[in-house]
Amino acid sequence: MTVLYLSIAFLIIFFLFFGRYVIARIIFAVKLGSLCRSKNAKLGKTSFFWWLKSINSKNCDFYVEFDKTVFSVKLIGFISKKNMICFIDDNHYSRKNMTFQFHASAFQIEYKNHDMPAHNFRYKYNADHTVNWVPCYVVCPKILKLSKADGNSMTELCGGDKTGFTSVYEASEFLSMIGSFGSRL
Repeated sequence: MTVLYLSIAFLIIFFLFFGRYVIARIIFAVKLGSLCRSKNAKLGKTSFFWWLKSINSKNCDFYVEFDKTVFSVKLIGFISKKNMICFIDDNHYSRKNMTFQFHASAFQIEYKNHDMPAHNFRYKYNADHTVNWVPCYVVCPKILKLSKADGNSMTELCGGDKTGFTSVYEASEFLSMIGSFGSRL
């Protein structure tokens, strides 16, 4: 009986911390699969738990393949929605975590710089034909702010804006872009 109580306590603690992240990723994966089936696109997964990957893994997580275009996607996500990301260049990004901050002290927190792995957007993709290749970052679940560095200032990113050679989308923007892309075929 003690094992049952410990298991229940563990599950409650797990879902308190990771529930939002896991549920958002599951909903995204289900919607993406349904959308790909309705648009006759092929969803290529690079691993069994492709929908749980983070920015630190070196390979892309999945492909959405149409006749002449392939969207190669790397998922980005954080447990807390109170994160701010600034893409500095192709090799670096900054992150500011605002989770436990009061409004008065929140703007005094510095961004922390991180090295971004060189993502392999052609991982496990074998194509004999030439296609239009579109590397993408998809942020799921949603966070406070996405931006990129422009000299000494930051520019907020909207769906489809580029950081270097990679387009950046939030999950809902990516799904609507795939939906509208499929109807243009």
